[in-house]
Amino acid sequence: MRPQAGRPTLWQTAPPESDVAVALFRTAFIVGFSVLGGASGPDRSTAPAWIGVCAAALYTFVLFAVWWRRRRSLAWLRPLALVVDIIMITGVVATYDVMALRVKDVYYLVIFAGGMWYQAPGALVTAVLATVAYVIGYSLGADLPLTPASALHTAYDSGAFFMPAVGYAVGVLFKAYSRDLLRLAEMDHEIGLARTLQDQLVPTVVPPLPGWDISYCMGRAREVGGDMYDFVTLPDGSLLVTILDMAGKSVYGLVHLSLLHSQLHDVASRNDNLGDLVTELARRAYPELQPDSYAAGVFLKLTPGSGRVECVNCGHLSPLILTPGAAEPADLSPGQPIIGAYEAYQYRPKDLAIPTGGAIVCYTDGLVEARNGKGSFYGEERLRKTVTENANLPPGTLCSAMLEDVRRFVGRTAADDQTVLVLRRAAEE
Repeated sequence: MRPQAGRPTLWQTAPPESDVAVALFRTAFIVGFSVLGGASGPDRSTAPAWIGVCAAALYTFVLFAVWWRRRRSLAWLRPLALVVDIIMITGVVATYDVMALRVKDVYYLVIFAGGMWYQAPGALVTAVLATVAYVIGYSLGADLPLTPASALHTAYDSGAFFMPAVGYAVGVLFKAYSRDLLRLAEMDHEIGLARTLQDQLVPTVVPPLPGWDISYCMGRAREVGGDMYDFVTLPDGSLLVTILDMAGKSVYGLVHLSLLHSQLHDVASRNDNLGDLVTELARRAYPELQPDSYAAGVFLKLTPGSGRVECVNCGHLSPLILTPGAAEPADLSPGQPIIGAYEAYQYRPKDLAIPTGGAIVCYTDGLVEARNGKGSFYGEERLRKTVTENANLPPGTLCSAMLEDVRRFVGRTAADDQTVLVLRRAAEE
């Protein structure tokens, strides 16, 4: 069970499965007693023990019936469970005075359950009730006078006198556990909000662009990543395709990624010169990213119905250029400084001519830096091999093939987001 968002109450401290665990312990105790129930001898009545055990058995049946029907526990069942278990154990203590010291230790499991469910107050109250119940049960079973002096003597000699101290210690431990649970719940809540925000930053639909077939896919990491892709229609009707990889992950990186997203849309709404656009974006982002954050990115400007592409690579992994008939993909030049390195750098686009059937493949470092269980990197060589083997597939299928090969290599959930963009020049109609 994952912790709930926000601060959990005492009832939420232990998961519902703990009720089943306590019920299983009770069932084991009942079965053990049923097997050994005749060991008291012919002259001793086992009625007290059987009454307690039968009551516990009936309660356990009701508990499982509620669990089976509702798939969750009810708040009033937990304190009742503690009372039923104390009565069950006390009945056995009252019947088997010789073995009472051994049976007494079972009280500690009930105290543990009280601490697990209700922290220090629950553990301490359960321990006091268990101590009183043990003294009464032992005194009745051994035919001892039940006076304050004899009760204190019995509690001290048997060690039951220390049950409240144990209960307090158990409660303190579970209070510390609840504090950790609260921190985890708040972290999960924040990460969930950040993941929602990241989902809102990336588009779900590619704007139609004559002469181009564009697909994308993103493999999610265990936590919030720093990847983003975007499609923005520029004032001159061309399409700006962007892939960004922010340094750092989690909420810190996402805040800067959100900043770049908003600044990108603002700049692109009134500027269709790619070099000036990226330069202005970097200038605006520089003060916010300093002193130790930056972003790598590729900006592609696609002209409708044409194979002409302008590209600015800001320190990102080089996109791969697929040309029909070529033995392997070609690399785009490494590019220019990352966003955040300079405040006044003038970026200059590079012109590309993509033939019909050709494609551009952009990907983030989450693919090539993915590691398997042996610590080996997936690497650029394997990625290029995968792209070459699947170069003739439709863009969407090629994206999926790349991520699937990384998943097979890693064999587990990735530690970083893995984003792929494939832009194929469509045949002329």
